[in-house]
Formats: sequence, C-alpha cells, structure tokens
Amino acid sequence: MQQKVIGFTLAAANVDERDVLDKLRGVLSGLLIGDKGLPSEAKQAELAKVGIDLQTPLRKNMKEQRPKTTVQRLLKVRRRVETTIGKLVEFFDFSVCKARDMWHLTSKLVRKLIT
Repeated sequence: MQQKVIGFTLAAANVDERDVLDKLRGVLSGLLIGDKGLPSEAKQAELAKVGIDLQTPLRKNMKEQRPKTTVQRLLKVRRRVETTIGKLVEFFDFSVCKARDMWHLTSKLVRKLIT
C-alpha cells in the first residue's frame, strides 16, 4: 500500500505541541493521535466540542480505561508515526539544515514531498 502525506505543519523546537494543536483547530477533525505530553481531560473535552477525538498513550501514573486492543493499536500507529518522522529527518538531513528561516525550511520540505 502506497502512503502519501496529506498535510503537515512545522514549528520551532521550542514551541509547545499544545500551542500548535490549538492553532490547527479549524483544520483538524476526527481521530488525532498524540504523545504522552498532550493528555488532559480538559483539553480532550475542548477538542471533542470541535469534532476532534484526541487519543494518547497514558502516563504510568494514569489509570487506563480503554480496551487493551485499542491501546495496542494506538501504540502501534504511534510507533509507525515516530519511525516515519525519524526517517524524514534523516532523509531531509534536518539535523544540519541550513535554512535561514521558516519559509526556506518549508519550501525545502515541500520540494522533497512532491518529488
């Protein structure tokens, strides 16, 4: 099965993921898989009001109420996403990217994605 990128957003490394998520509210809908840093009942309730189902692995000190198979599937998808991001960073050589600003970085990424 061939996979394709249907959308992306870039943010500086020092930007909190929750801030990026808030800016994408009007664009996103449906299931959204995040990491352990995103969960909060208040944030999930806020997002549910605008049609976003935020699912994340829980921290060790949190009680799991979802079925085990659902959590395993979530972790499997999350692992695939993290692996893909790692491969993209390596492929685009972002660890030593010399882009002067966000515009140049974004255009470099778009050129790579459409070829």
